[in-house]
Amino acid sequence: MKKYLIPISVIALLVLVVVCKDNLFAEQNKNENNQHVITDETPKNTVNTNIEENIDKNSNVINSEKEKLQDLKNNEPETMIEELALANGNKAQLLYNGDVLLRVNEKEIVVNSYVTDEMLFSNGITPNVEFTLQQVNDNKLLAITEYNPNMRYIEVIQRIYEIKEGSLHEFWKLESIDLDLLKVDKDIIEIGCSLTSNTIKLELTESEGQVVSQQLNDIQATFEENNLSMDELFWDNIKDNLITAITGCNWLDIDQDGDKEMIVSIYCYTVGASTPVHLREKGIMIYDLGETIELREIIFERDNKVDILEQYFIGER
Repeated sequence: MKKYLIPISVIALLVLVVVCKDNLFAEQNKNENNQHVITDETPKNTVNTNIEENIDKNSNVINSEKEKLQDLKNNEPETMIEELALANGNKAQLLYNGDVLLRVNEKEIVVNSYVTDEMLFSNGITPNVEFTLQQVNDNKLLAITEYNPNMRYIEVIQRIYEIKEGSLHEFWKLESIDLDLLKVDKDIIEIGCSLTSNTIKLELTESEGQVVSQQLNDIQATFEENNLSMDELFWDNIKDNLITAITGCNWLDIDQDGDKEMIVSIYCYTVGASTPVHLREKGIMIYDLGETIELREIIFERDNKVDILEQYFIGER
């Protein structure tokens, strides 16, 4: 095989060309960067003006995009989700036009701006998001229930709107419930709720108590091996291991006084290896509606003694 030797003079020429080219690019970049460098000699008012101009430009871009999005929504045809006849011939309409809207007497309010038409109206494998409109207590309140299916259960958001002096506004909203796991022993689980000062106590069955007792003994042994104790810090660390989902909302005149109470269905379950109880429990929260909306009581399925309430204990699908 023949070997071809490149003369040293040619190599030197190539190196010289590359070096000169790099120096040229470096000088150009330096000049460009110097145009944007703020030095101590740069007048402060010039710096502030440049910053303000950039902020204004960005704000204008954002506002322009918002306007385009709103124009698209305004031009989208309205689809009726549900309609109710109110007193005096008025109507309450739940509509979709890119947003989910509640409209009463030409007054309207956005209920949800994150739902797409595919989420509402598609016939795919995934269940659709659903909205229902309910008239409550002499037409003074309108309740909208939003159903969001997931793999385990249907999560619910409840909104209540008030019609007052020709205006329409959000009166109340419930999208999450915080229940805390306070204490567990072989007989009772103590649960706290931010909506009431009363501690909820669930009595365990004999078989549940045996499992909890064994769990507590195992945890206690682990703590003792590490020279630790199951003090208040332990319970504070696991109090959030009780997960609560809102799984339904219904209306029932429990007191038979002509006014319906709101029944919010909940499903509670524990998580975490350090949690000494494996809980899967359905419950209901009963609310009274008046000038305000107040929680009357929380009832778990194991403690329910009223037959008419059985259908409202809704858990996993």
